[in-house]
Amino acid sequence: MSTLPAGLVNRNGHYYLRIVIPKELRHLYPSSGKLPKERIWVSLNTTDLRAAKIAMKPAGARYDRIFKAQLEGLPARVALTEDDLHEAALGAYNERIALDTWLRMGVVTDADRAAMWAFLRREHDEDEAHGIMLEAEREVAYHATVRAELNAAMRAEAGRFGESTVREDVENFIREKHLDAKPGTVARKKIASAVQRGMIEAFRRGDELDDGDFTGAVKDPLVSAPRTPRAKPGEGILEVFDKFEKHNPENCNADTLAQSKYAFRLFASTLPDRATIDAITKASVRDWVDLCREYPRRASDTKAFKGLKSMEDVIEANRNLEEDLKPFVSAKTINRWLSAVGAFCKWAINQGHLDREVNPCHGLYLNVEERPPETFTPEQLQTIFSSDMFAGDVTRDHWFWTSLVQMFTGMRQGEVAQLLVKDVFEQHDRHTIFVTKRGGGGKSLKTVSSERVVVVHPELVRLGFIRHVEAMKAAGAERLFPAAAKNSRGQWIADYSREFSRHLARIGVKDGPGLSSHSFRHTAIDAMRGGGYLDEEIAPIVGHAMTKLQTSGYGKVPEDRVRRDAPVIDSITYGDLDLSHLRVG
Repeated sequence: MSTLPAGLVNRNGHYYLRIVIPKELRHLYPSSGKLPKERIWVSLNTTDLRAAKIAMKPAGARYDRIFKAQLEGLPARVALTEDDLHEAALGAYNERIALDTWLRMGVVTDADRAAMWAFLRREHDEDEAHGIMLEAEREVAYHATVRAELNAAMRAEAGRFGESTVREDVENFIREKHLDAKPGTVARKKIASAVQRGMIEAFRRGDELDDGDFTGAVKDPLVSAPRTPRAKPGEGILEVFDKFEKHNPENCNADTLAQSKYAFRLFASTLPDRATIDAITKASVRDWVDLCREYPRRASDTKAFKGLKSMEDVIEANRNLEEDLKPFVSAKTINRWLSAVGAFCKWAINQGHLDREVNPCHGLYLNVEERPPETFTPEQLQTIFSSDMFAGDVTRDHWFWTSLVQMFTGMRQGEVAQLLVKDVFEQHDRHTIFVTKRGGGGKSLKTVSSERVVVVHPELVRLGFIRHVEAMKAAGAERLFPAAAKNSRGQWIADYSREFSRHLARIGVKDGPGLSSHSFRHTAIDAMRGGGYLDEEIAPIVGHAMTKLQTSGYGKVPEDRVRRDAPVIDSITYGDLDLSHLRVG
């Protein structure tokens, strides 16, 4: 008889693939029993061995991709909190009460036993499954006796902070919450004690019921169910966020605020209805981050998730898509969402809305392997600026100038698109660009430190940028690029950004994700570094300054400021790049 490949199982003539779930992820796969799943059984939908061997490879690869996505960016182990201990105790209490009630009713049927055995066979090896089944049958038959034995064992161990009676529960709780609680540590002993206290309190209820006493109340304060306070009108979490949005302490633009609100609403949806702001704890934020790790990308735009209100429902619906499973949001996206919640918490603490000594988001950011942004090579730049988007008889509007200004100043794409004619002027013998939201025209800045004065590179002058400014001024135009527009999210020239990426692919500069119109800014920053300048010297030029810009009048800065920045800008060069065909006479 031939041996089946590892993981391939024949059940009643049908072939299945047995997938072992990594330990770190088992809390994401709840089962109908108390324990998380250890294995997944995937039907290969065939009774033919040869077909099963062929089908098992892609089926296994699919789960490898799922597990890899879930393991990516697993948060670092976090410190135990009082909220965690309360949750451990209350959870153990509620589980034991539910089991005790079920056993007292004496309604364990043969169907219940068959279902339990089927579950154990799926989740455990046969010997292990038999052992668990025998212990369960004993508890059904001798409920009061087994309860008394467990009660005595836990009481004896709880005072000594032992954990042998609850070790499995403790390990599951630590894994689920990503807690820093190694064997032998104080944190682990506290968790074991909390679980035991919850169980002991449940046993106390059982003893009272044996005596016909239905008036028993929880005595252990660690086990007492907290009463979730309901917010008064105007004091709900989302209402306080509205105040934060209006205050806008970081002076964020409309699109950034909209994205922050989306992230915060996702978080708030995991909290009790009408909860007060005090519901924002380290534990509640951490639980939300755990959900985010399985949240599908573009969930709000996916038809399959329409009408689903909770994150849990969306996640479950995505799991049910099976072969069409949507990829999860990246660790980088989760960190961006967490940053939005953290910014709100920082403001709420400073304003006295939230009474916390430490921001609840602190220490919960996921580990992300930062890749340096991709930049253009001189050869790629030559290909780009020799293409039909720039060379020949083309209209010199924002489609022409945005990339060139970016690559010779390090400005952001939106900063170029929103420029007013009056934002470009001469001072201290150099042409300068005032990057600001002042002056009207619907302008905005990414951050407060984005406001700055940038010296114009000599190559831009040779290419005719200043001539364009003068022509627009002579025409009486307010904006330097009148055709540049915002989309519905308030983003400048999103159509240009989208089309430029396609253009890069058409001319063979890119193949897949990576390079885009935004890469010109990073290319300029790299060029300044290549010119021998340090990041702290480059920072104020590209809008990363730590101090607010001081000006006299509209964009007027001291001469030493211009003389300091001019050599940094002038250091931007790109090897053998030849733009002479774009220069004006």
